[in-house]
This record gives sequence, C-alpha cells and structure tokens, in this order.
Amino acid sequence: MGFFDKLRSSLTRTKEQIVSRFEEIVQKADTEQQRSRPIDVDTIEALEELLISADVGLAATERIVDAVRTRARHGESLRDLVSLSLGRTAVRYEDVGQIQPPALGGFTSD
Repeated sequence: MGFFDKLRSSLTRTKEQIVSRFEEIVQKADTEQQRSRPIDVDTIEALEELLISADVGLAATERIVDAVRTRARHGESLRDLVSLSLGRTAVRYEDVGQIQPPALGGFTSD
C-alpha cells in the first residue's frame, strides 16, 4: 500500500468516525421527548467538540453552535438545525471570500 493509499484510508476512517459520532449526538437529541425542548448543554458541548475535532474552524464552529443554541426547535431535528447552520456559515465564508468552507460529507439526511 503506497503513501497516498494509506492517507486516503486514514482520511476515510476519520470521516467515518466523525459521521458516526454526529449520528450518536443526533439520535440522543432527536427523541420524541427531546424535539419539543431546547437542546441541552451536553448535546451542545458534544456538537461543539465534534465540529472542532472535524477541523471546521473555531469561528465557523462558534457560529453553528450559537445558531443551534439560540434557535427554537419547534419539533425540528438537530440534524436539520446543524445542516441549516452549516449552509449559512458556508455562504458567509464564500460571500466574504475568506476561505472555502470544508466539505462535510455525511452530514446530510440522504
């Protein structure tokens, strides 16, 4: 196995671990009882930790977490709130021309 194959394999495993952790967070936060309540502190902290470890960037992580924290759920899933926040954050970065947002495959509900 060559260098690039090892790198690709390692990145694939990392992506799978990040997506798996995101799925765990979403499953806990999206139970019937939880959807009608504000997102709890433990979930926010887990999401923040995940985004930072996924190298989303501190500014983008803060925007996403703040948007999720302040938005009323009204029965929305955490996945939908994060996806919406990711989309808005990506548009901000592209509009300002600062940096290209990272590709976060696997965070969609397809």
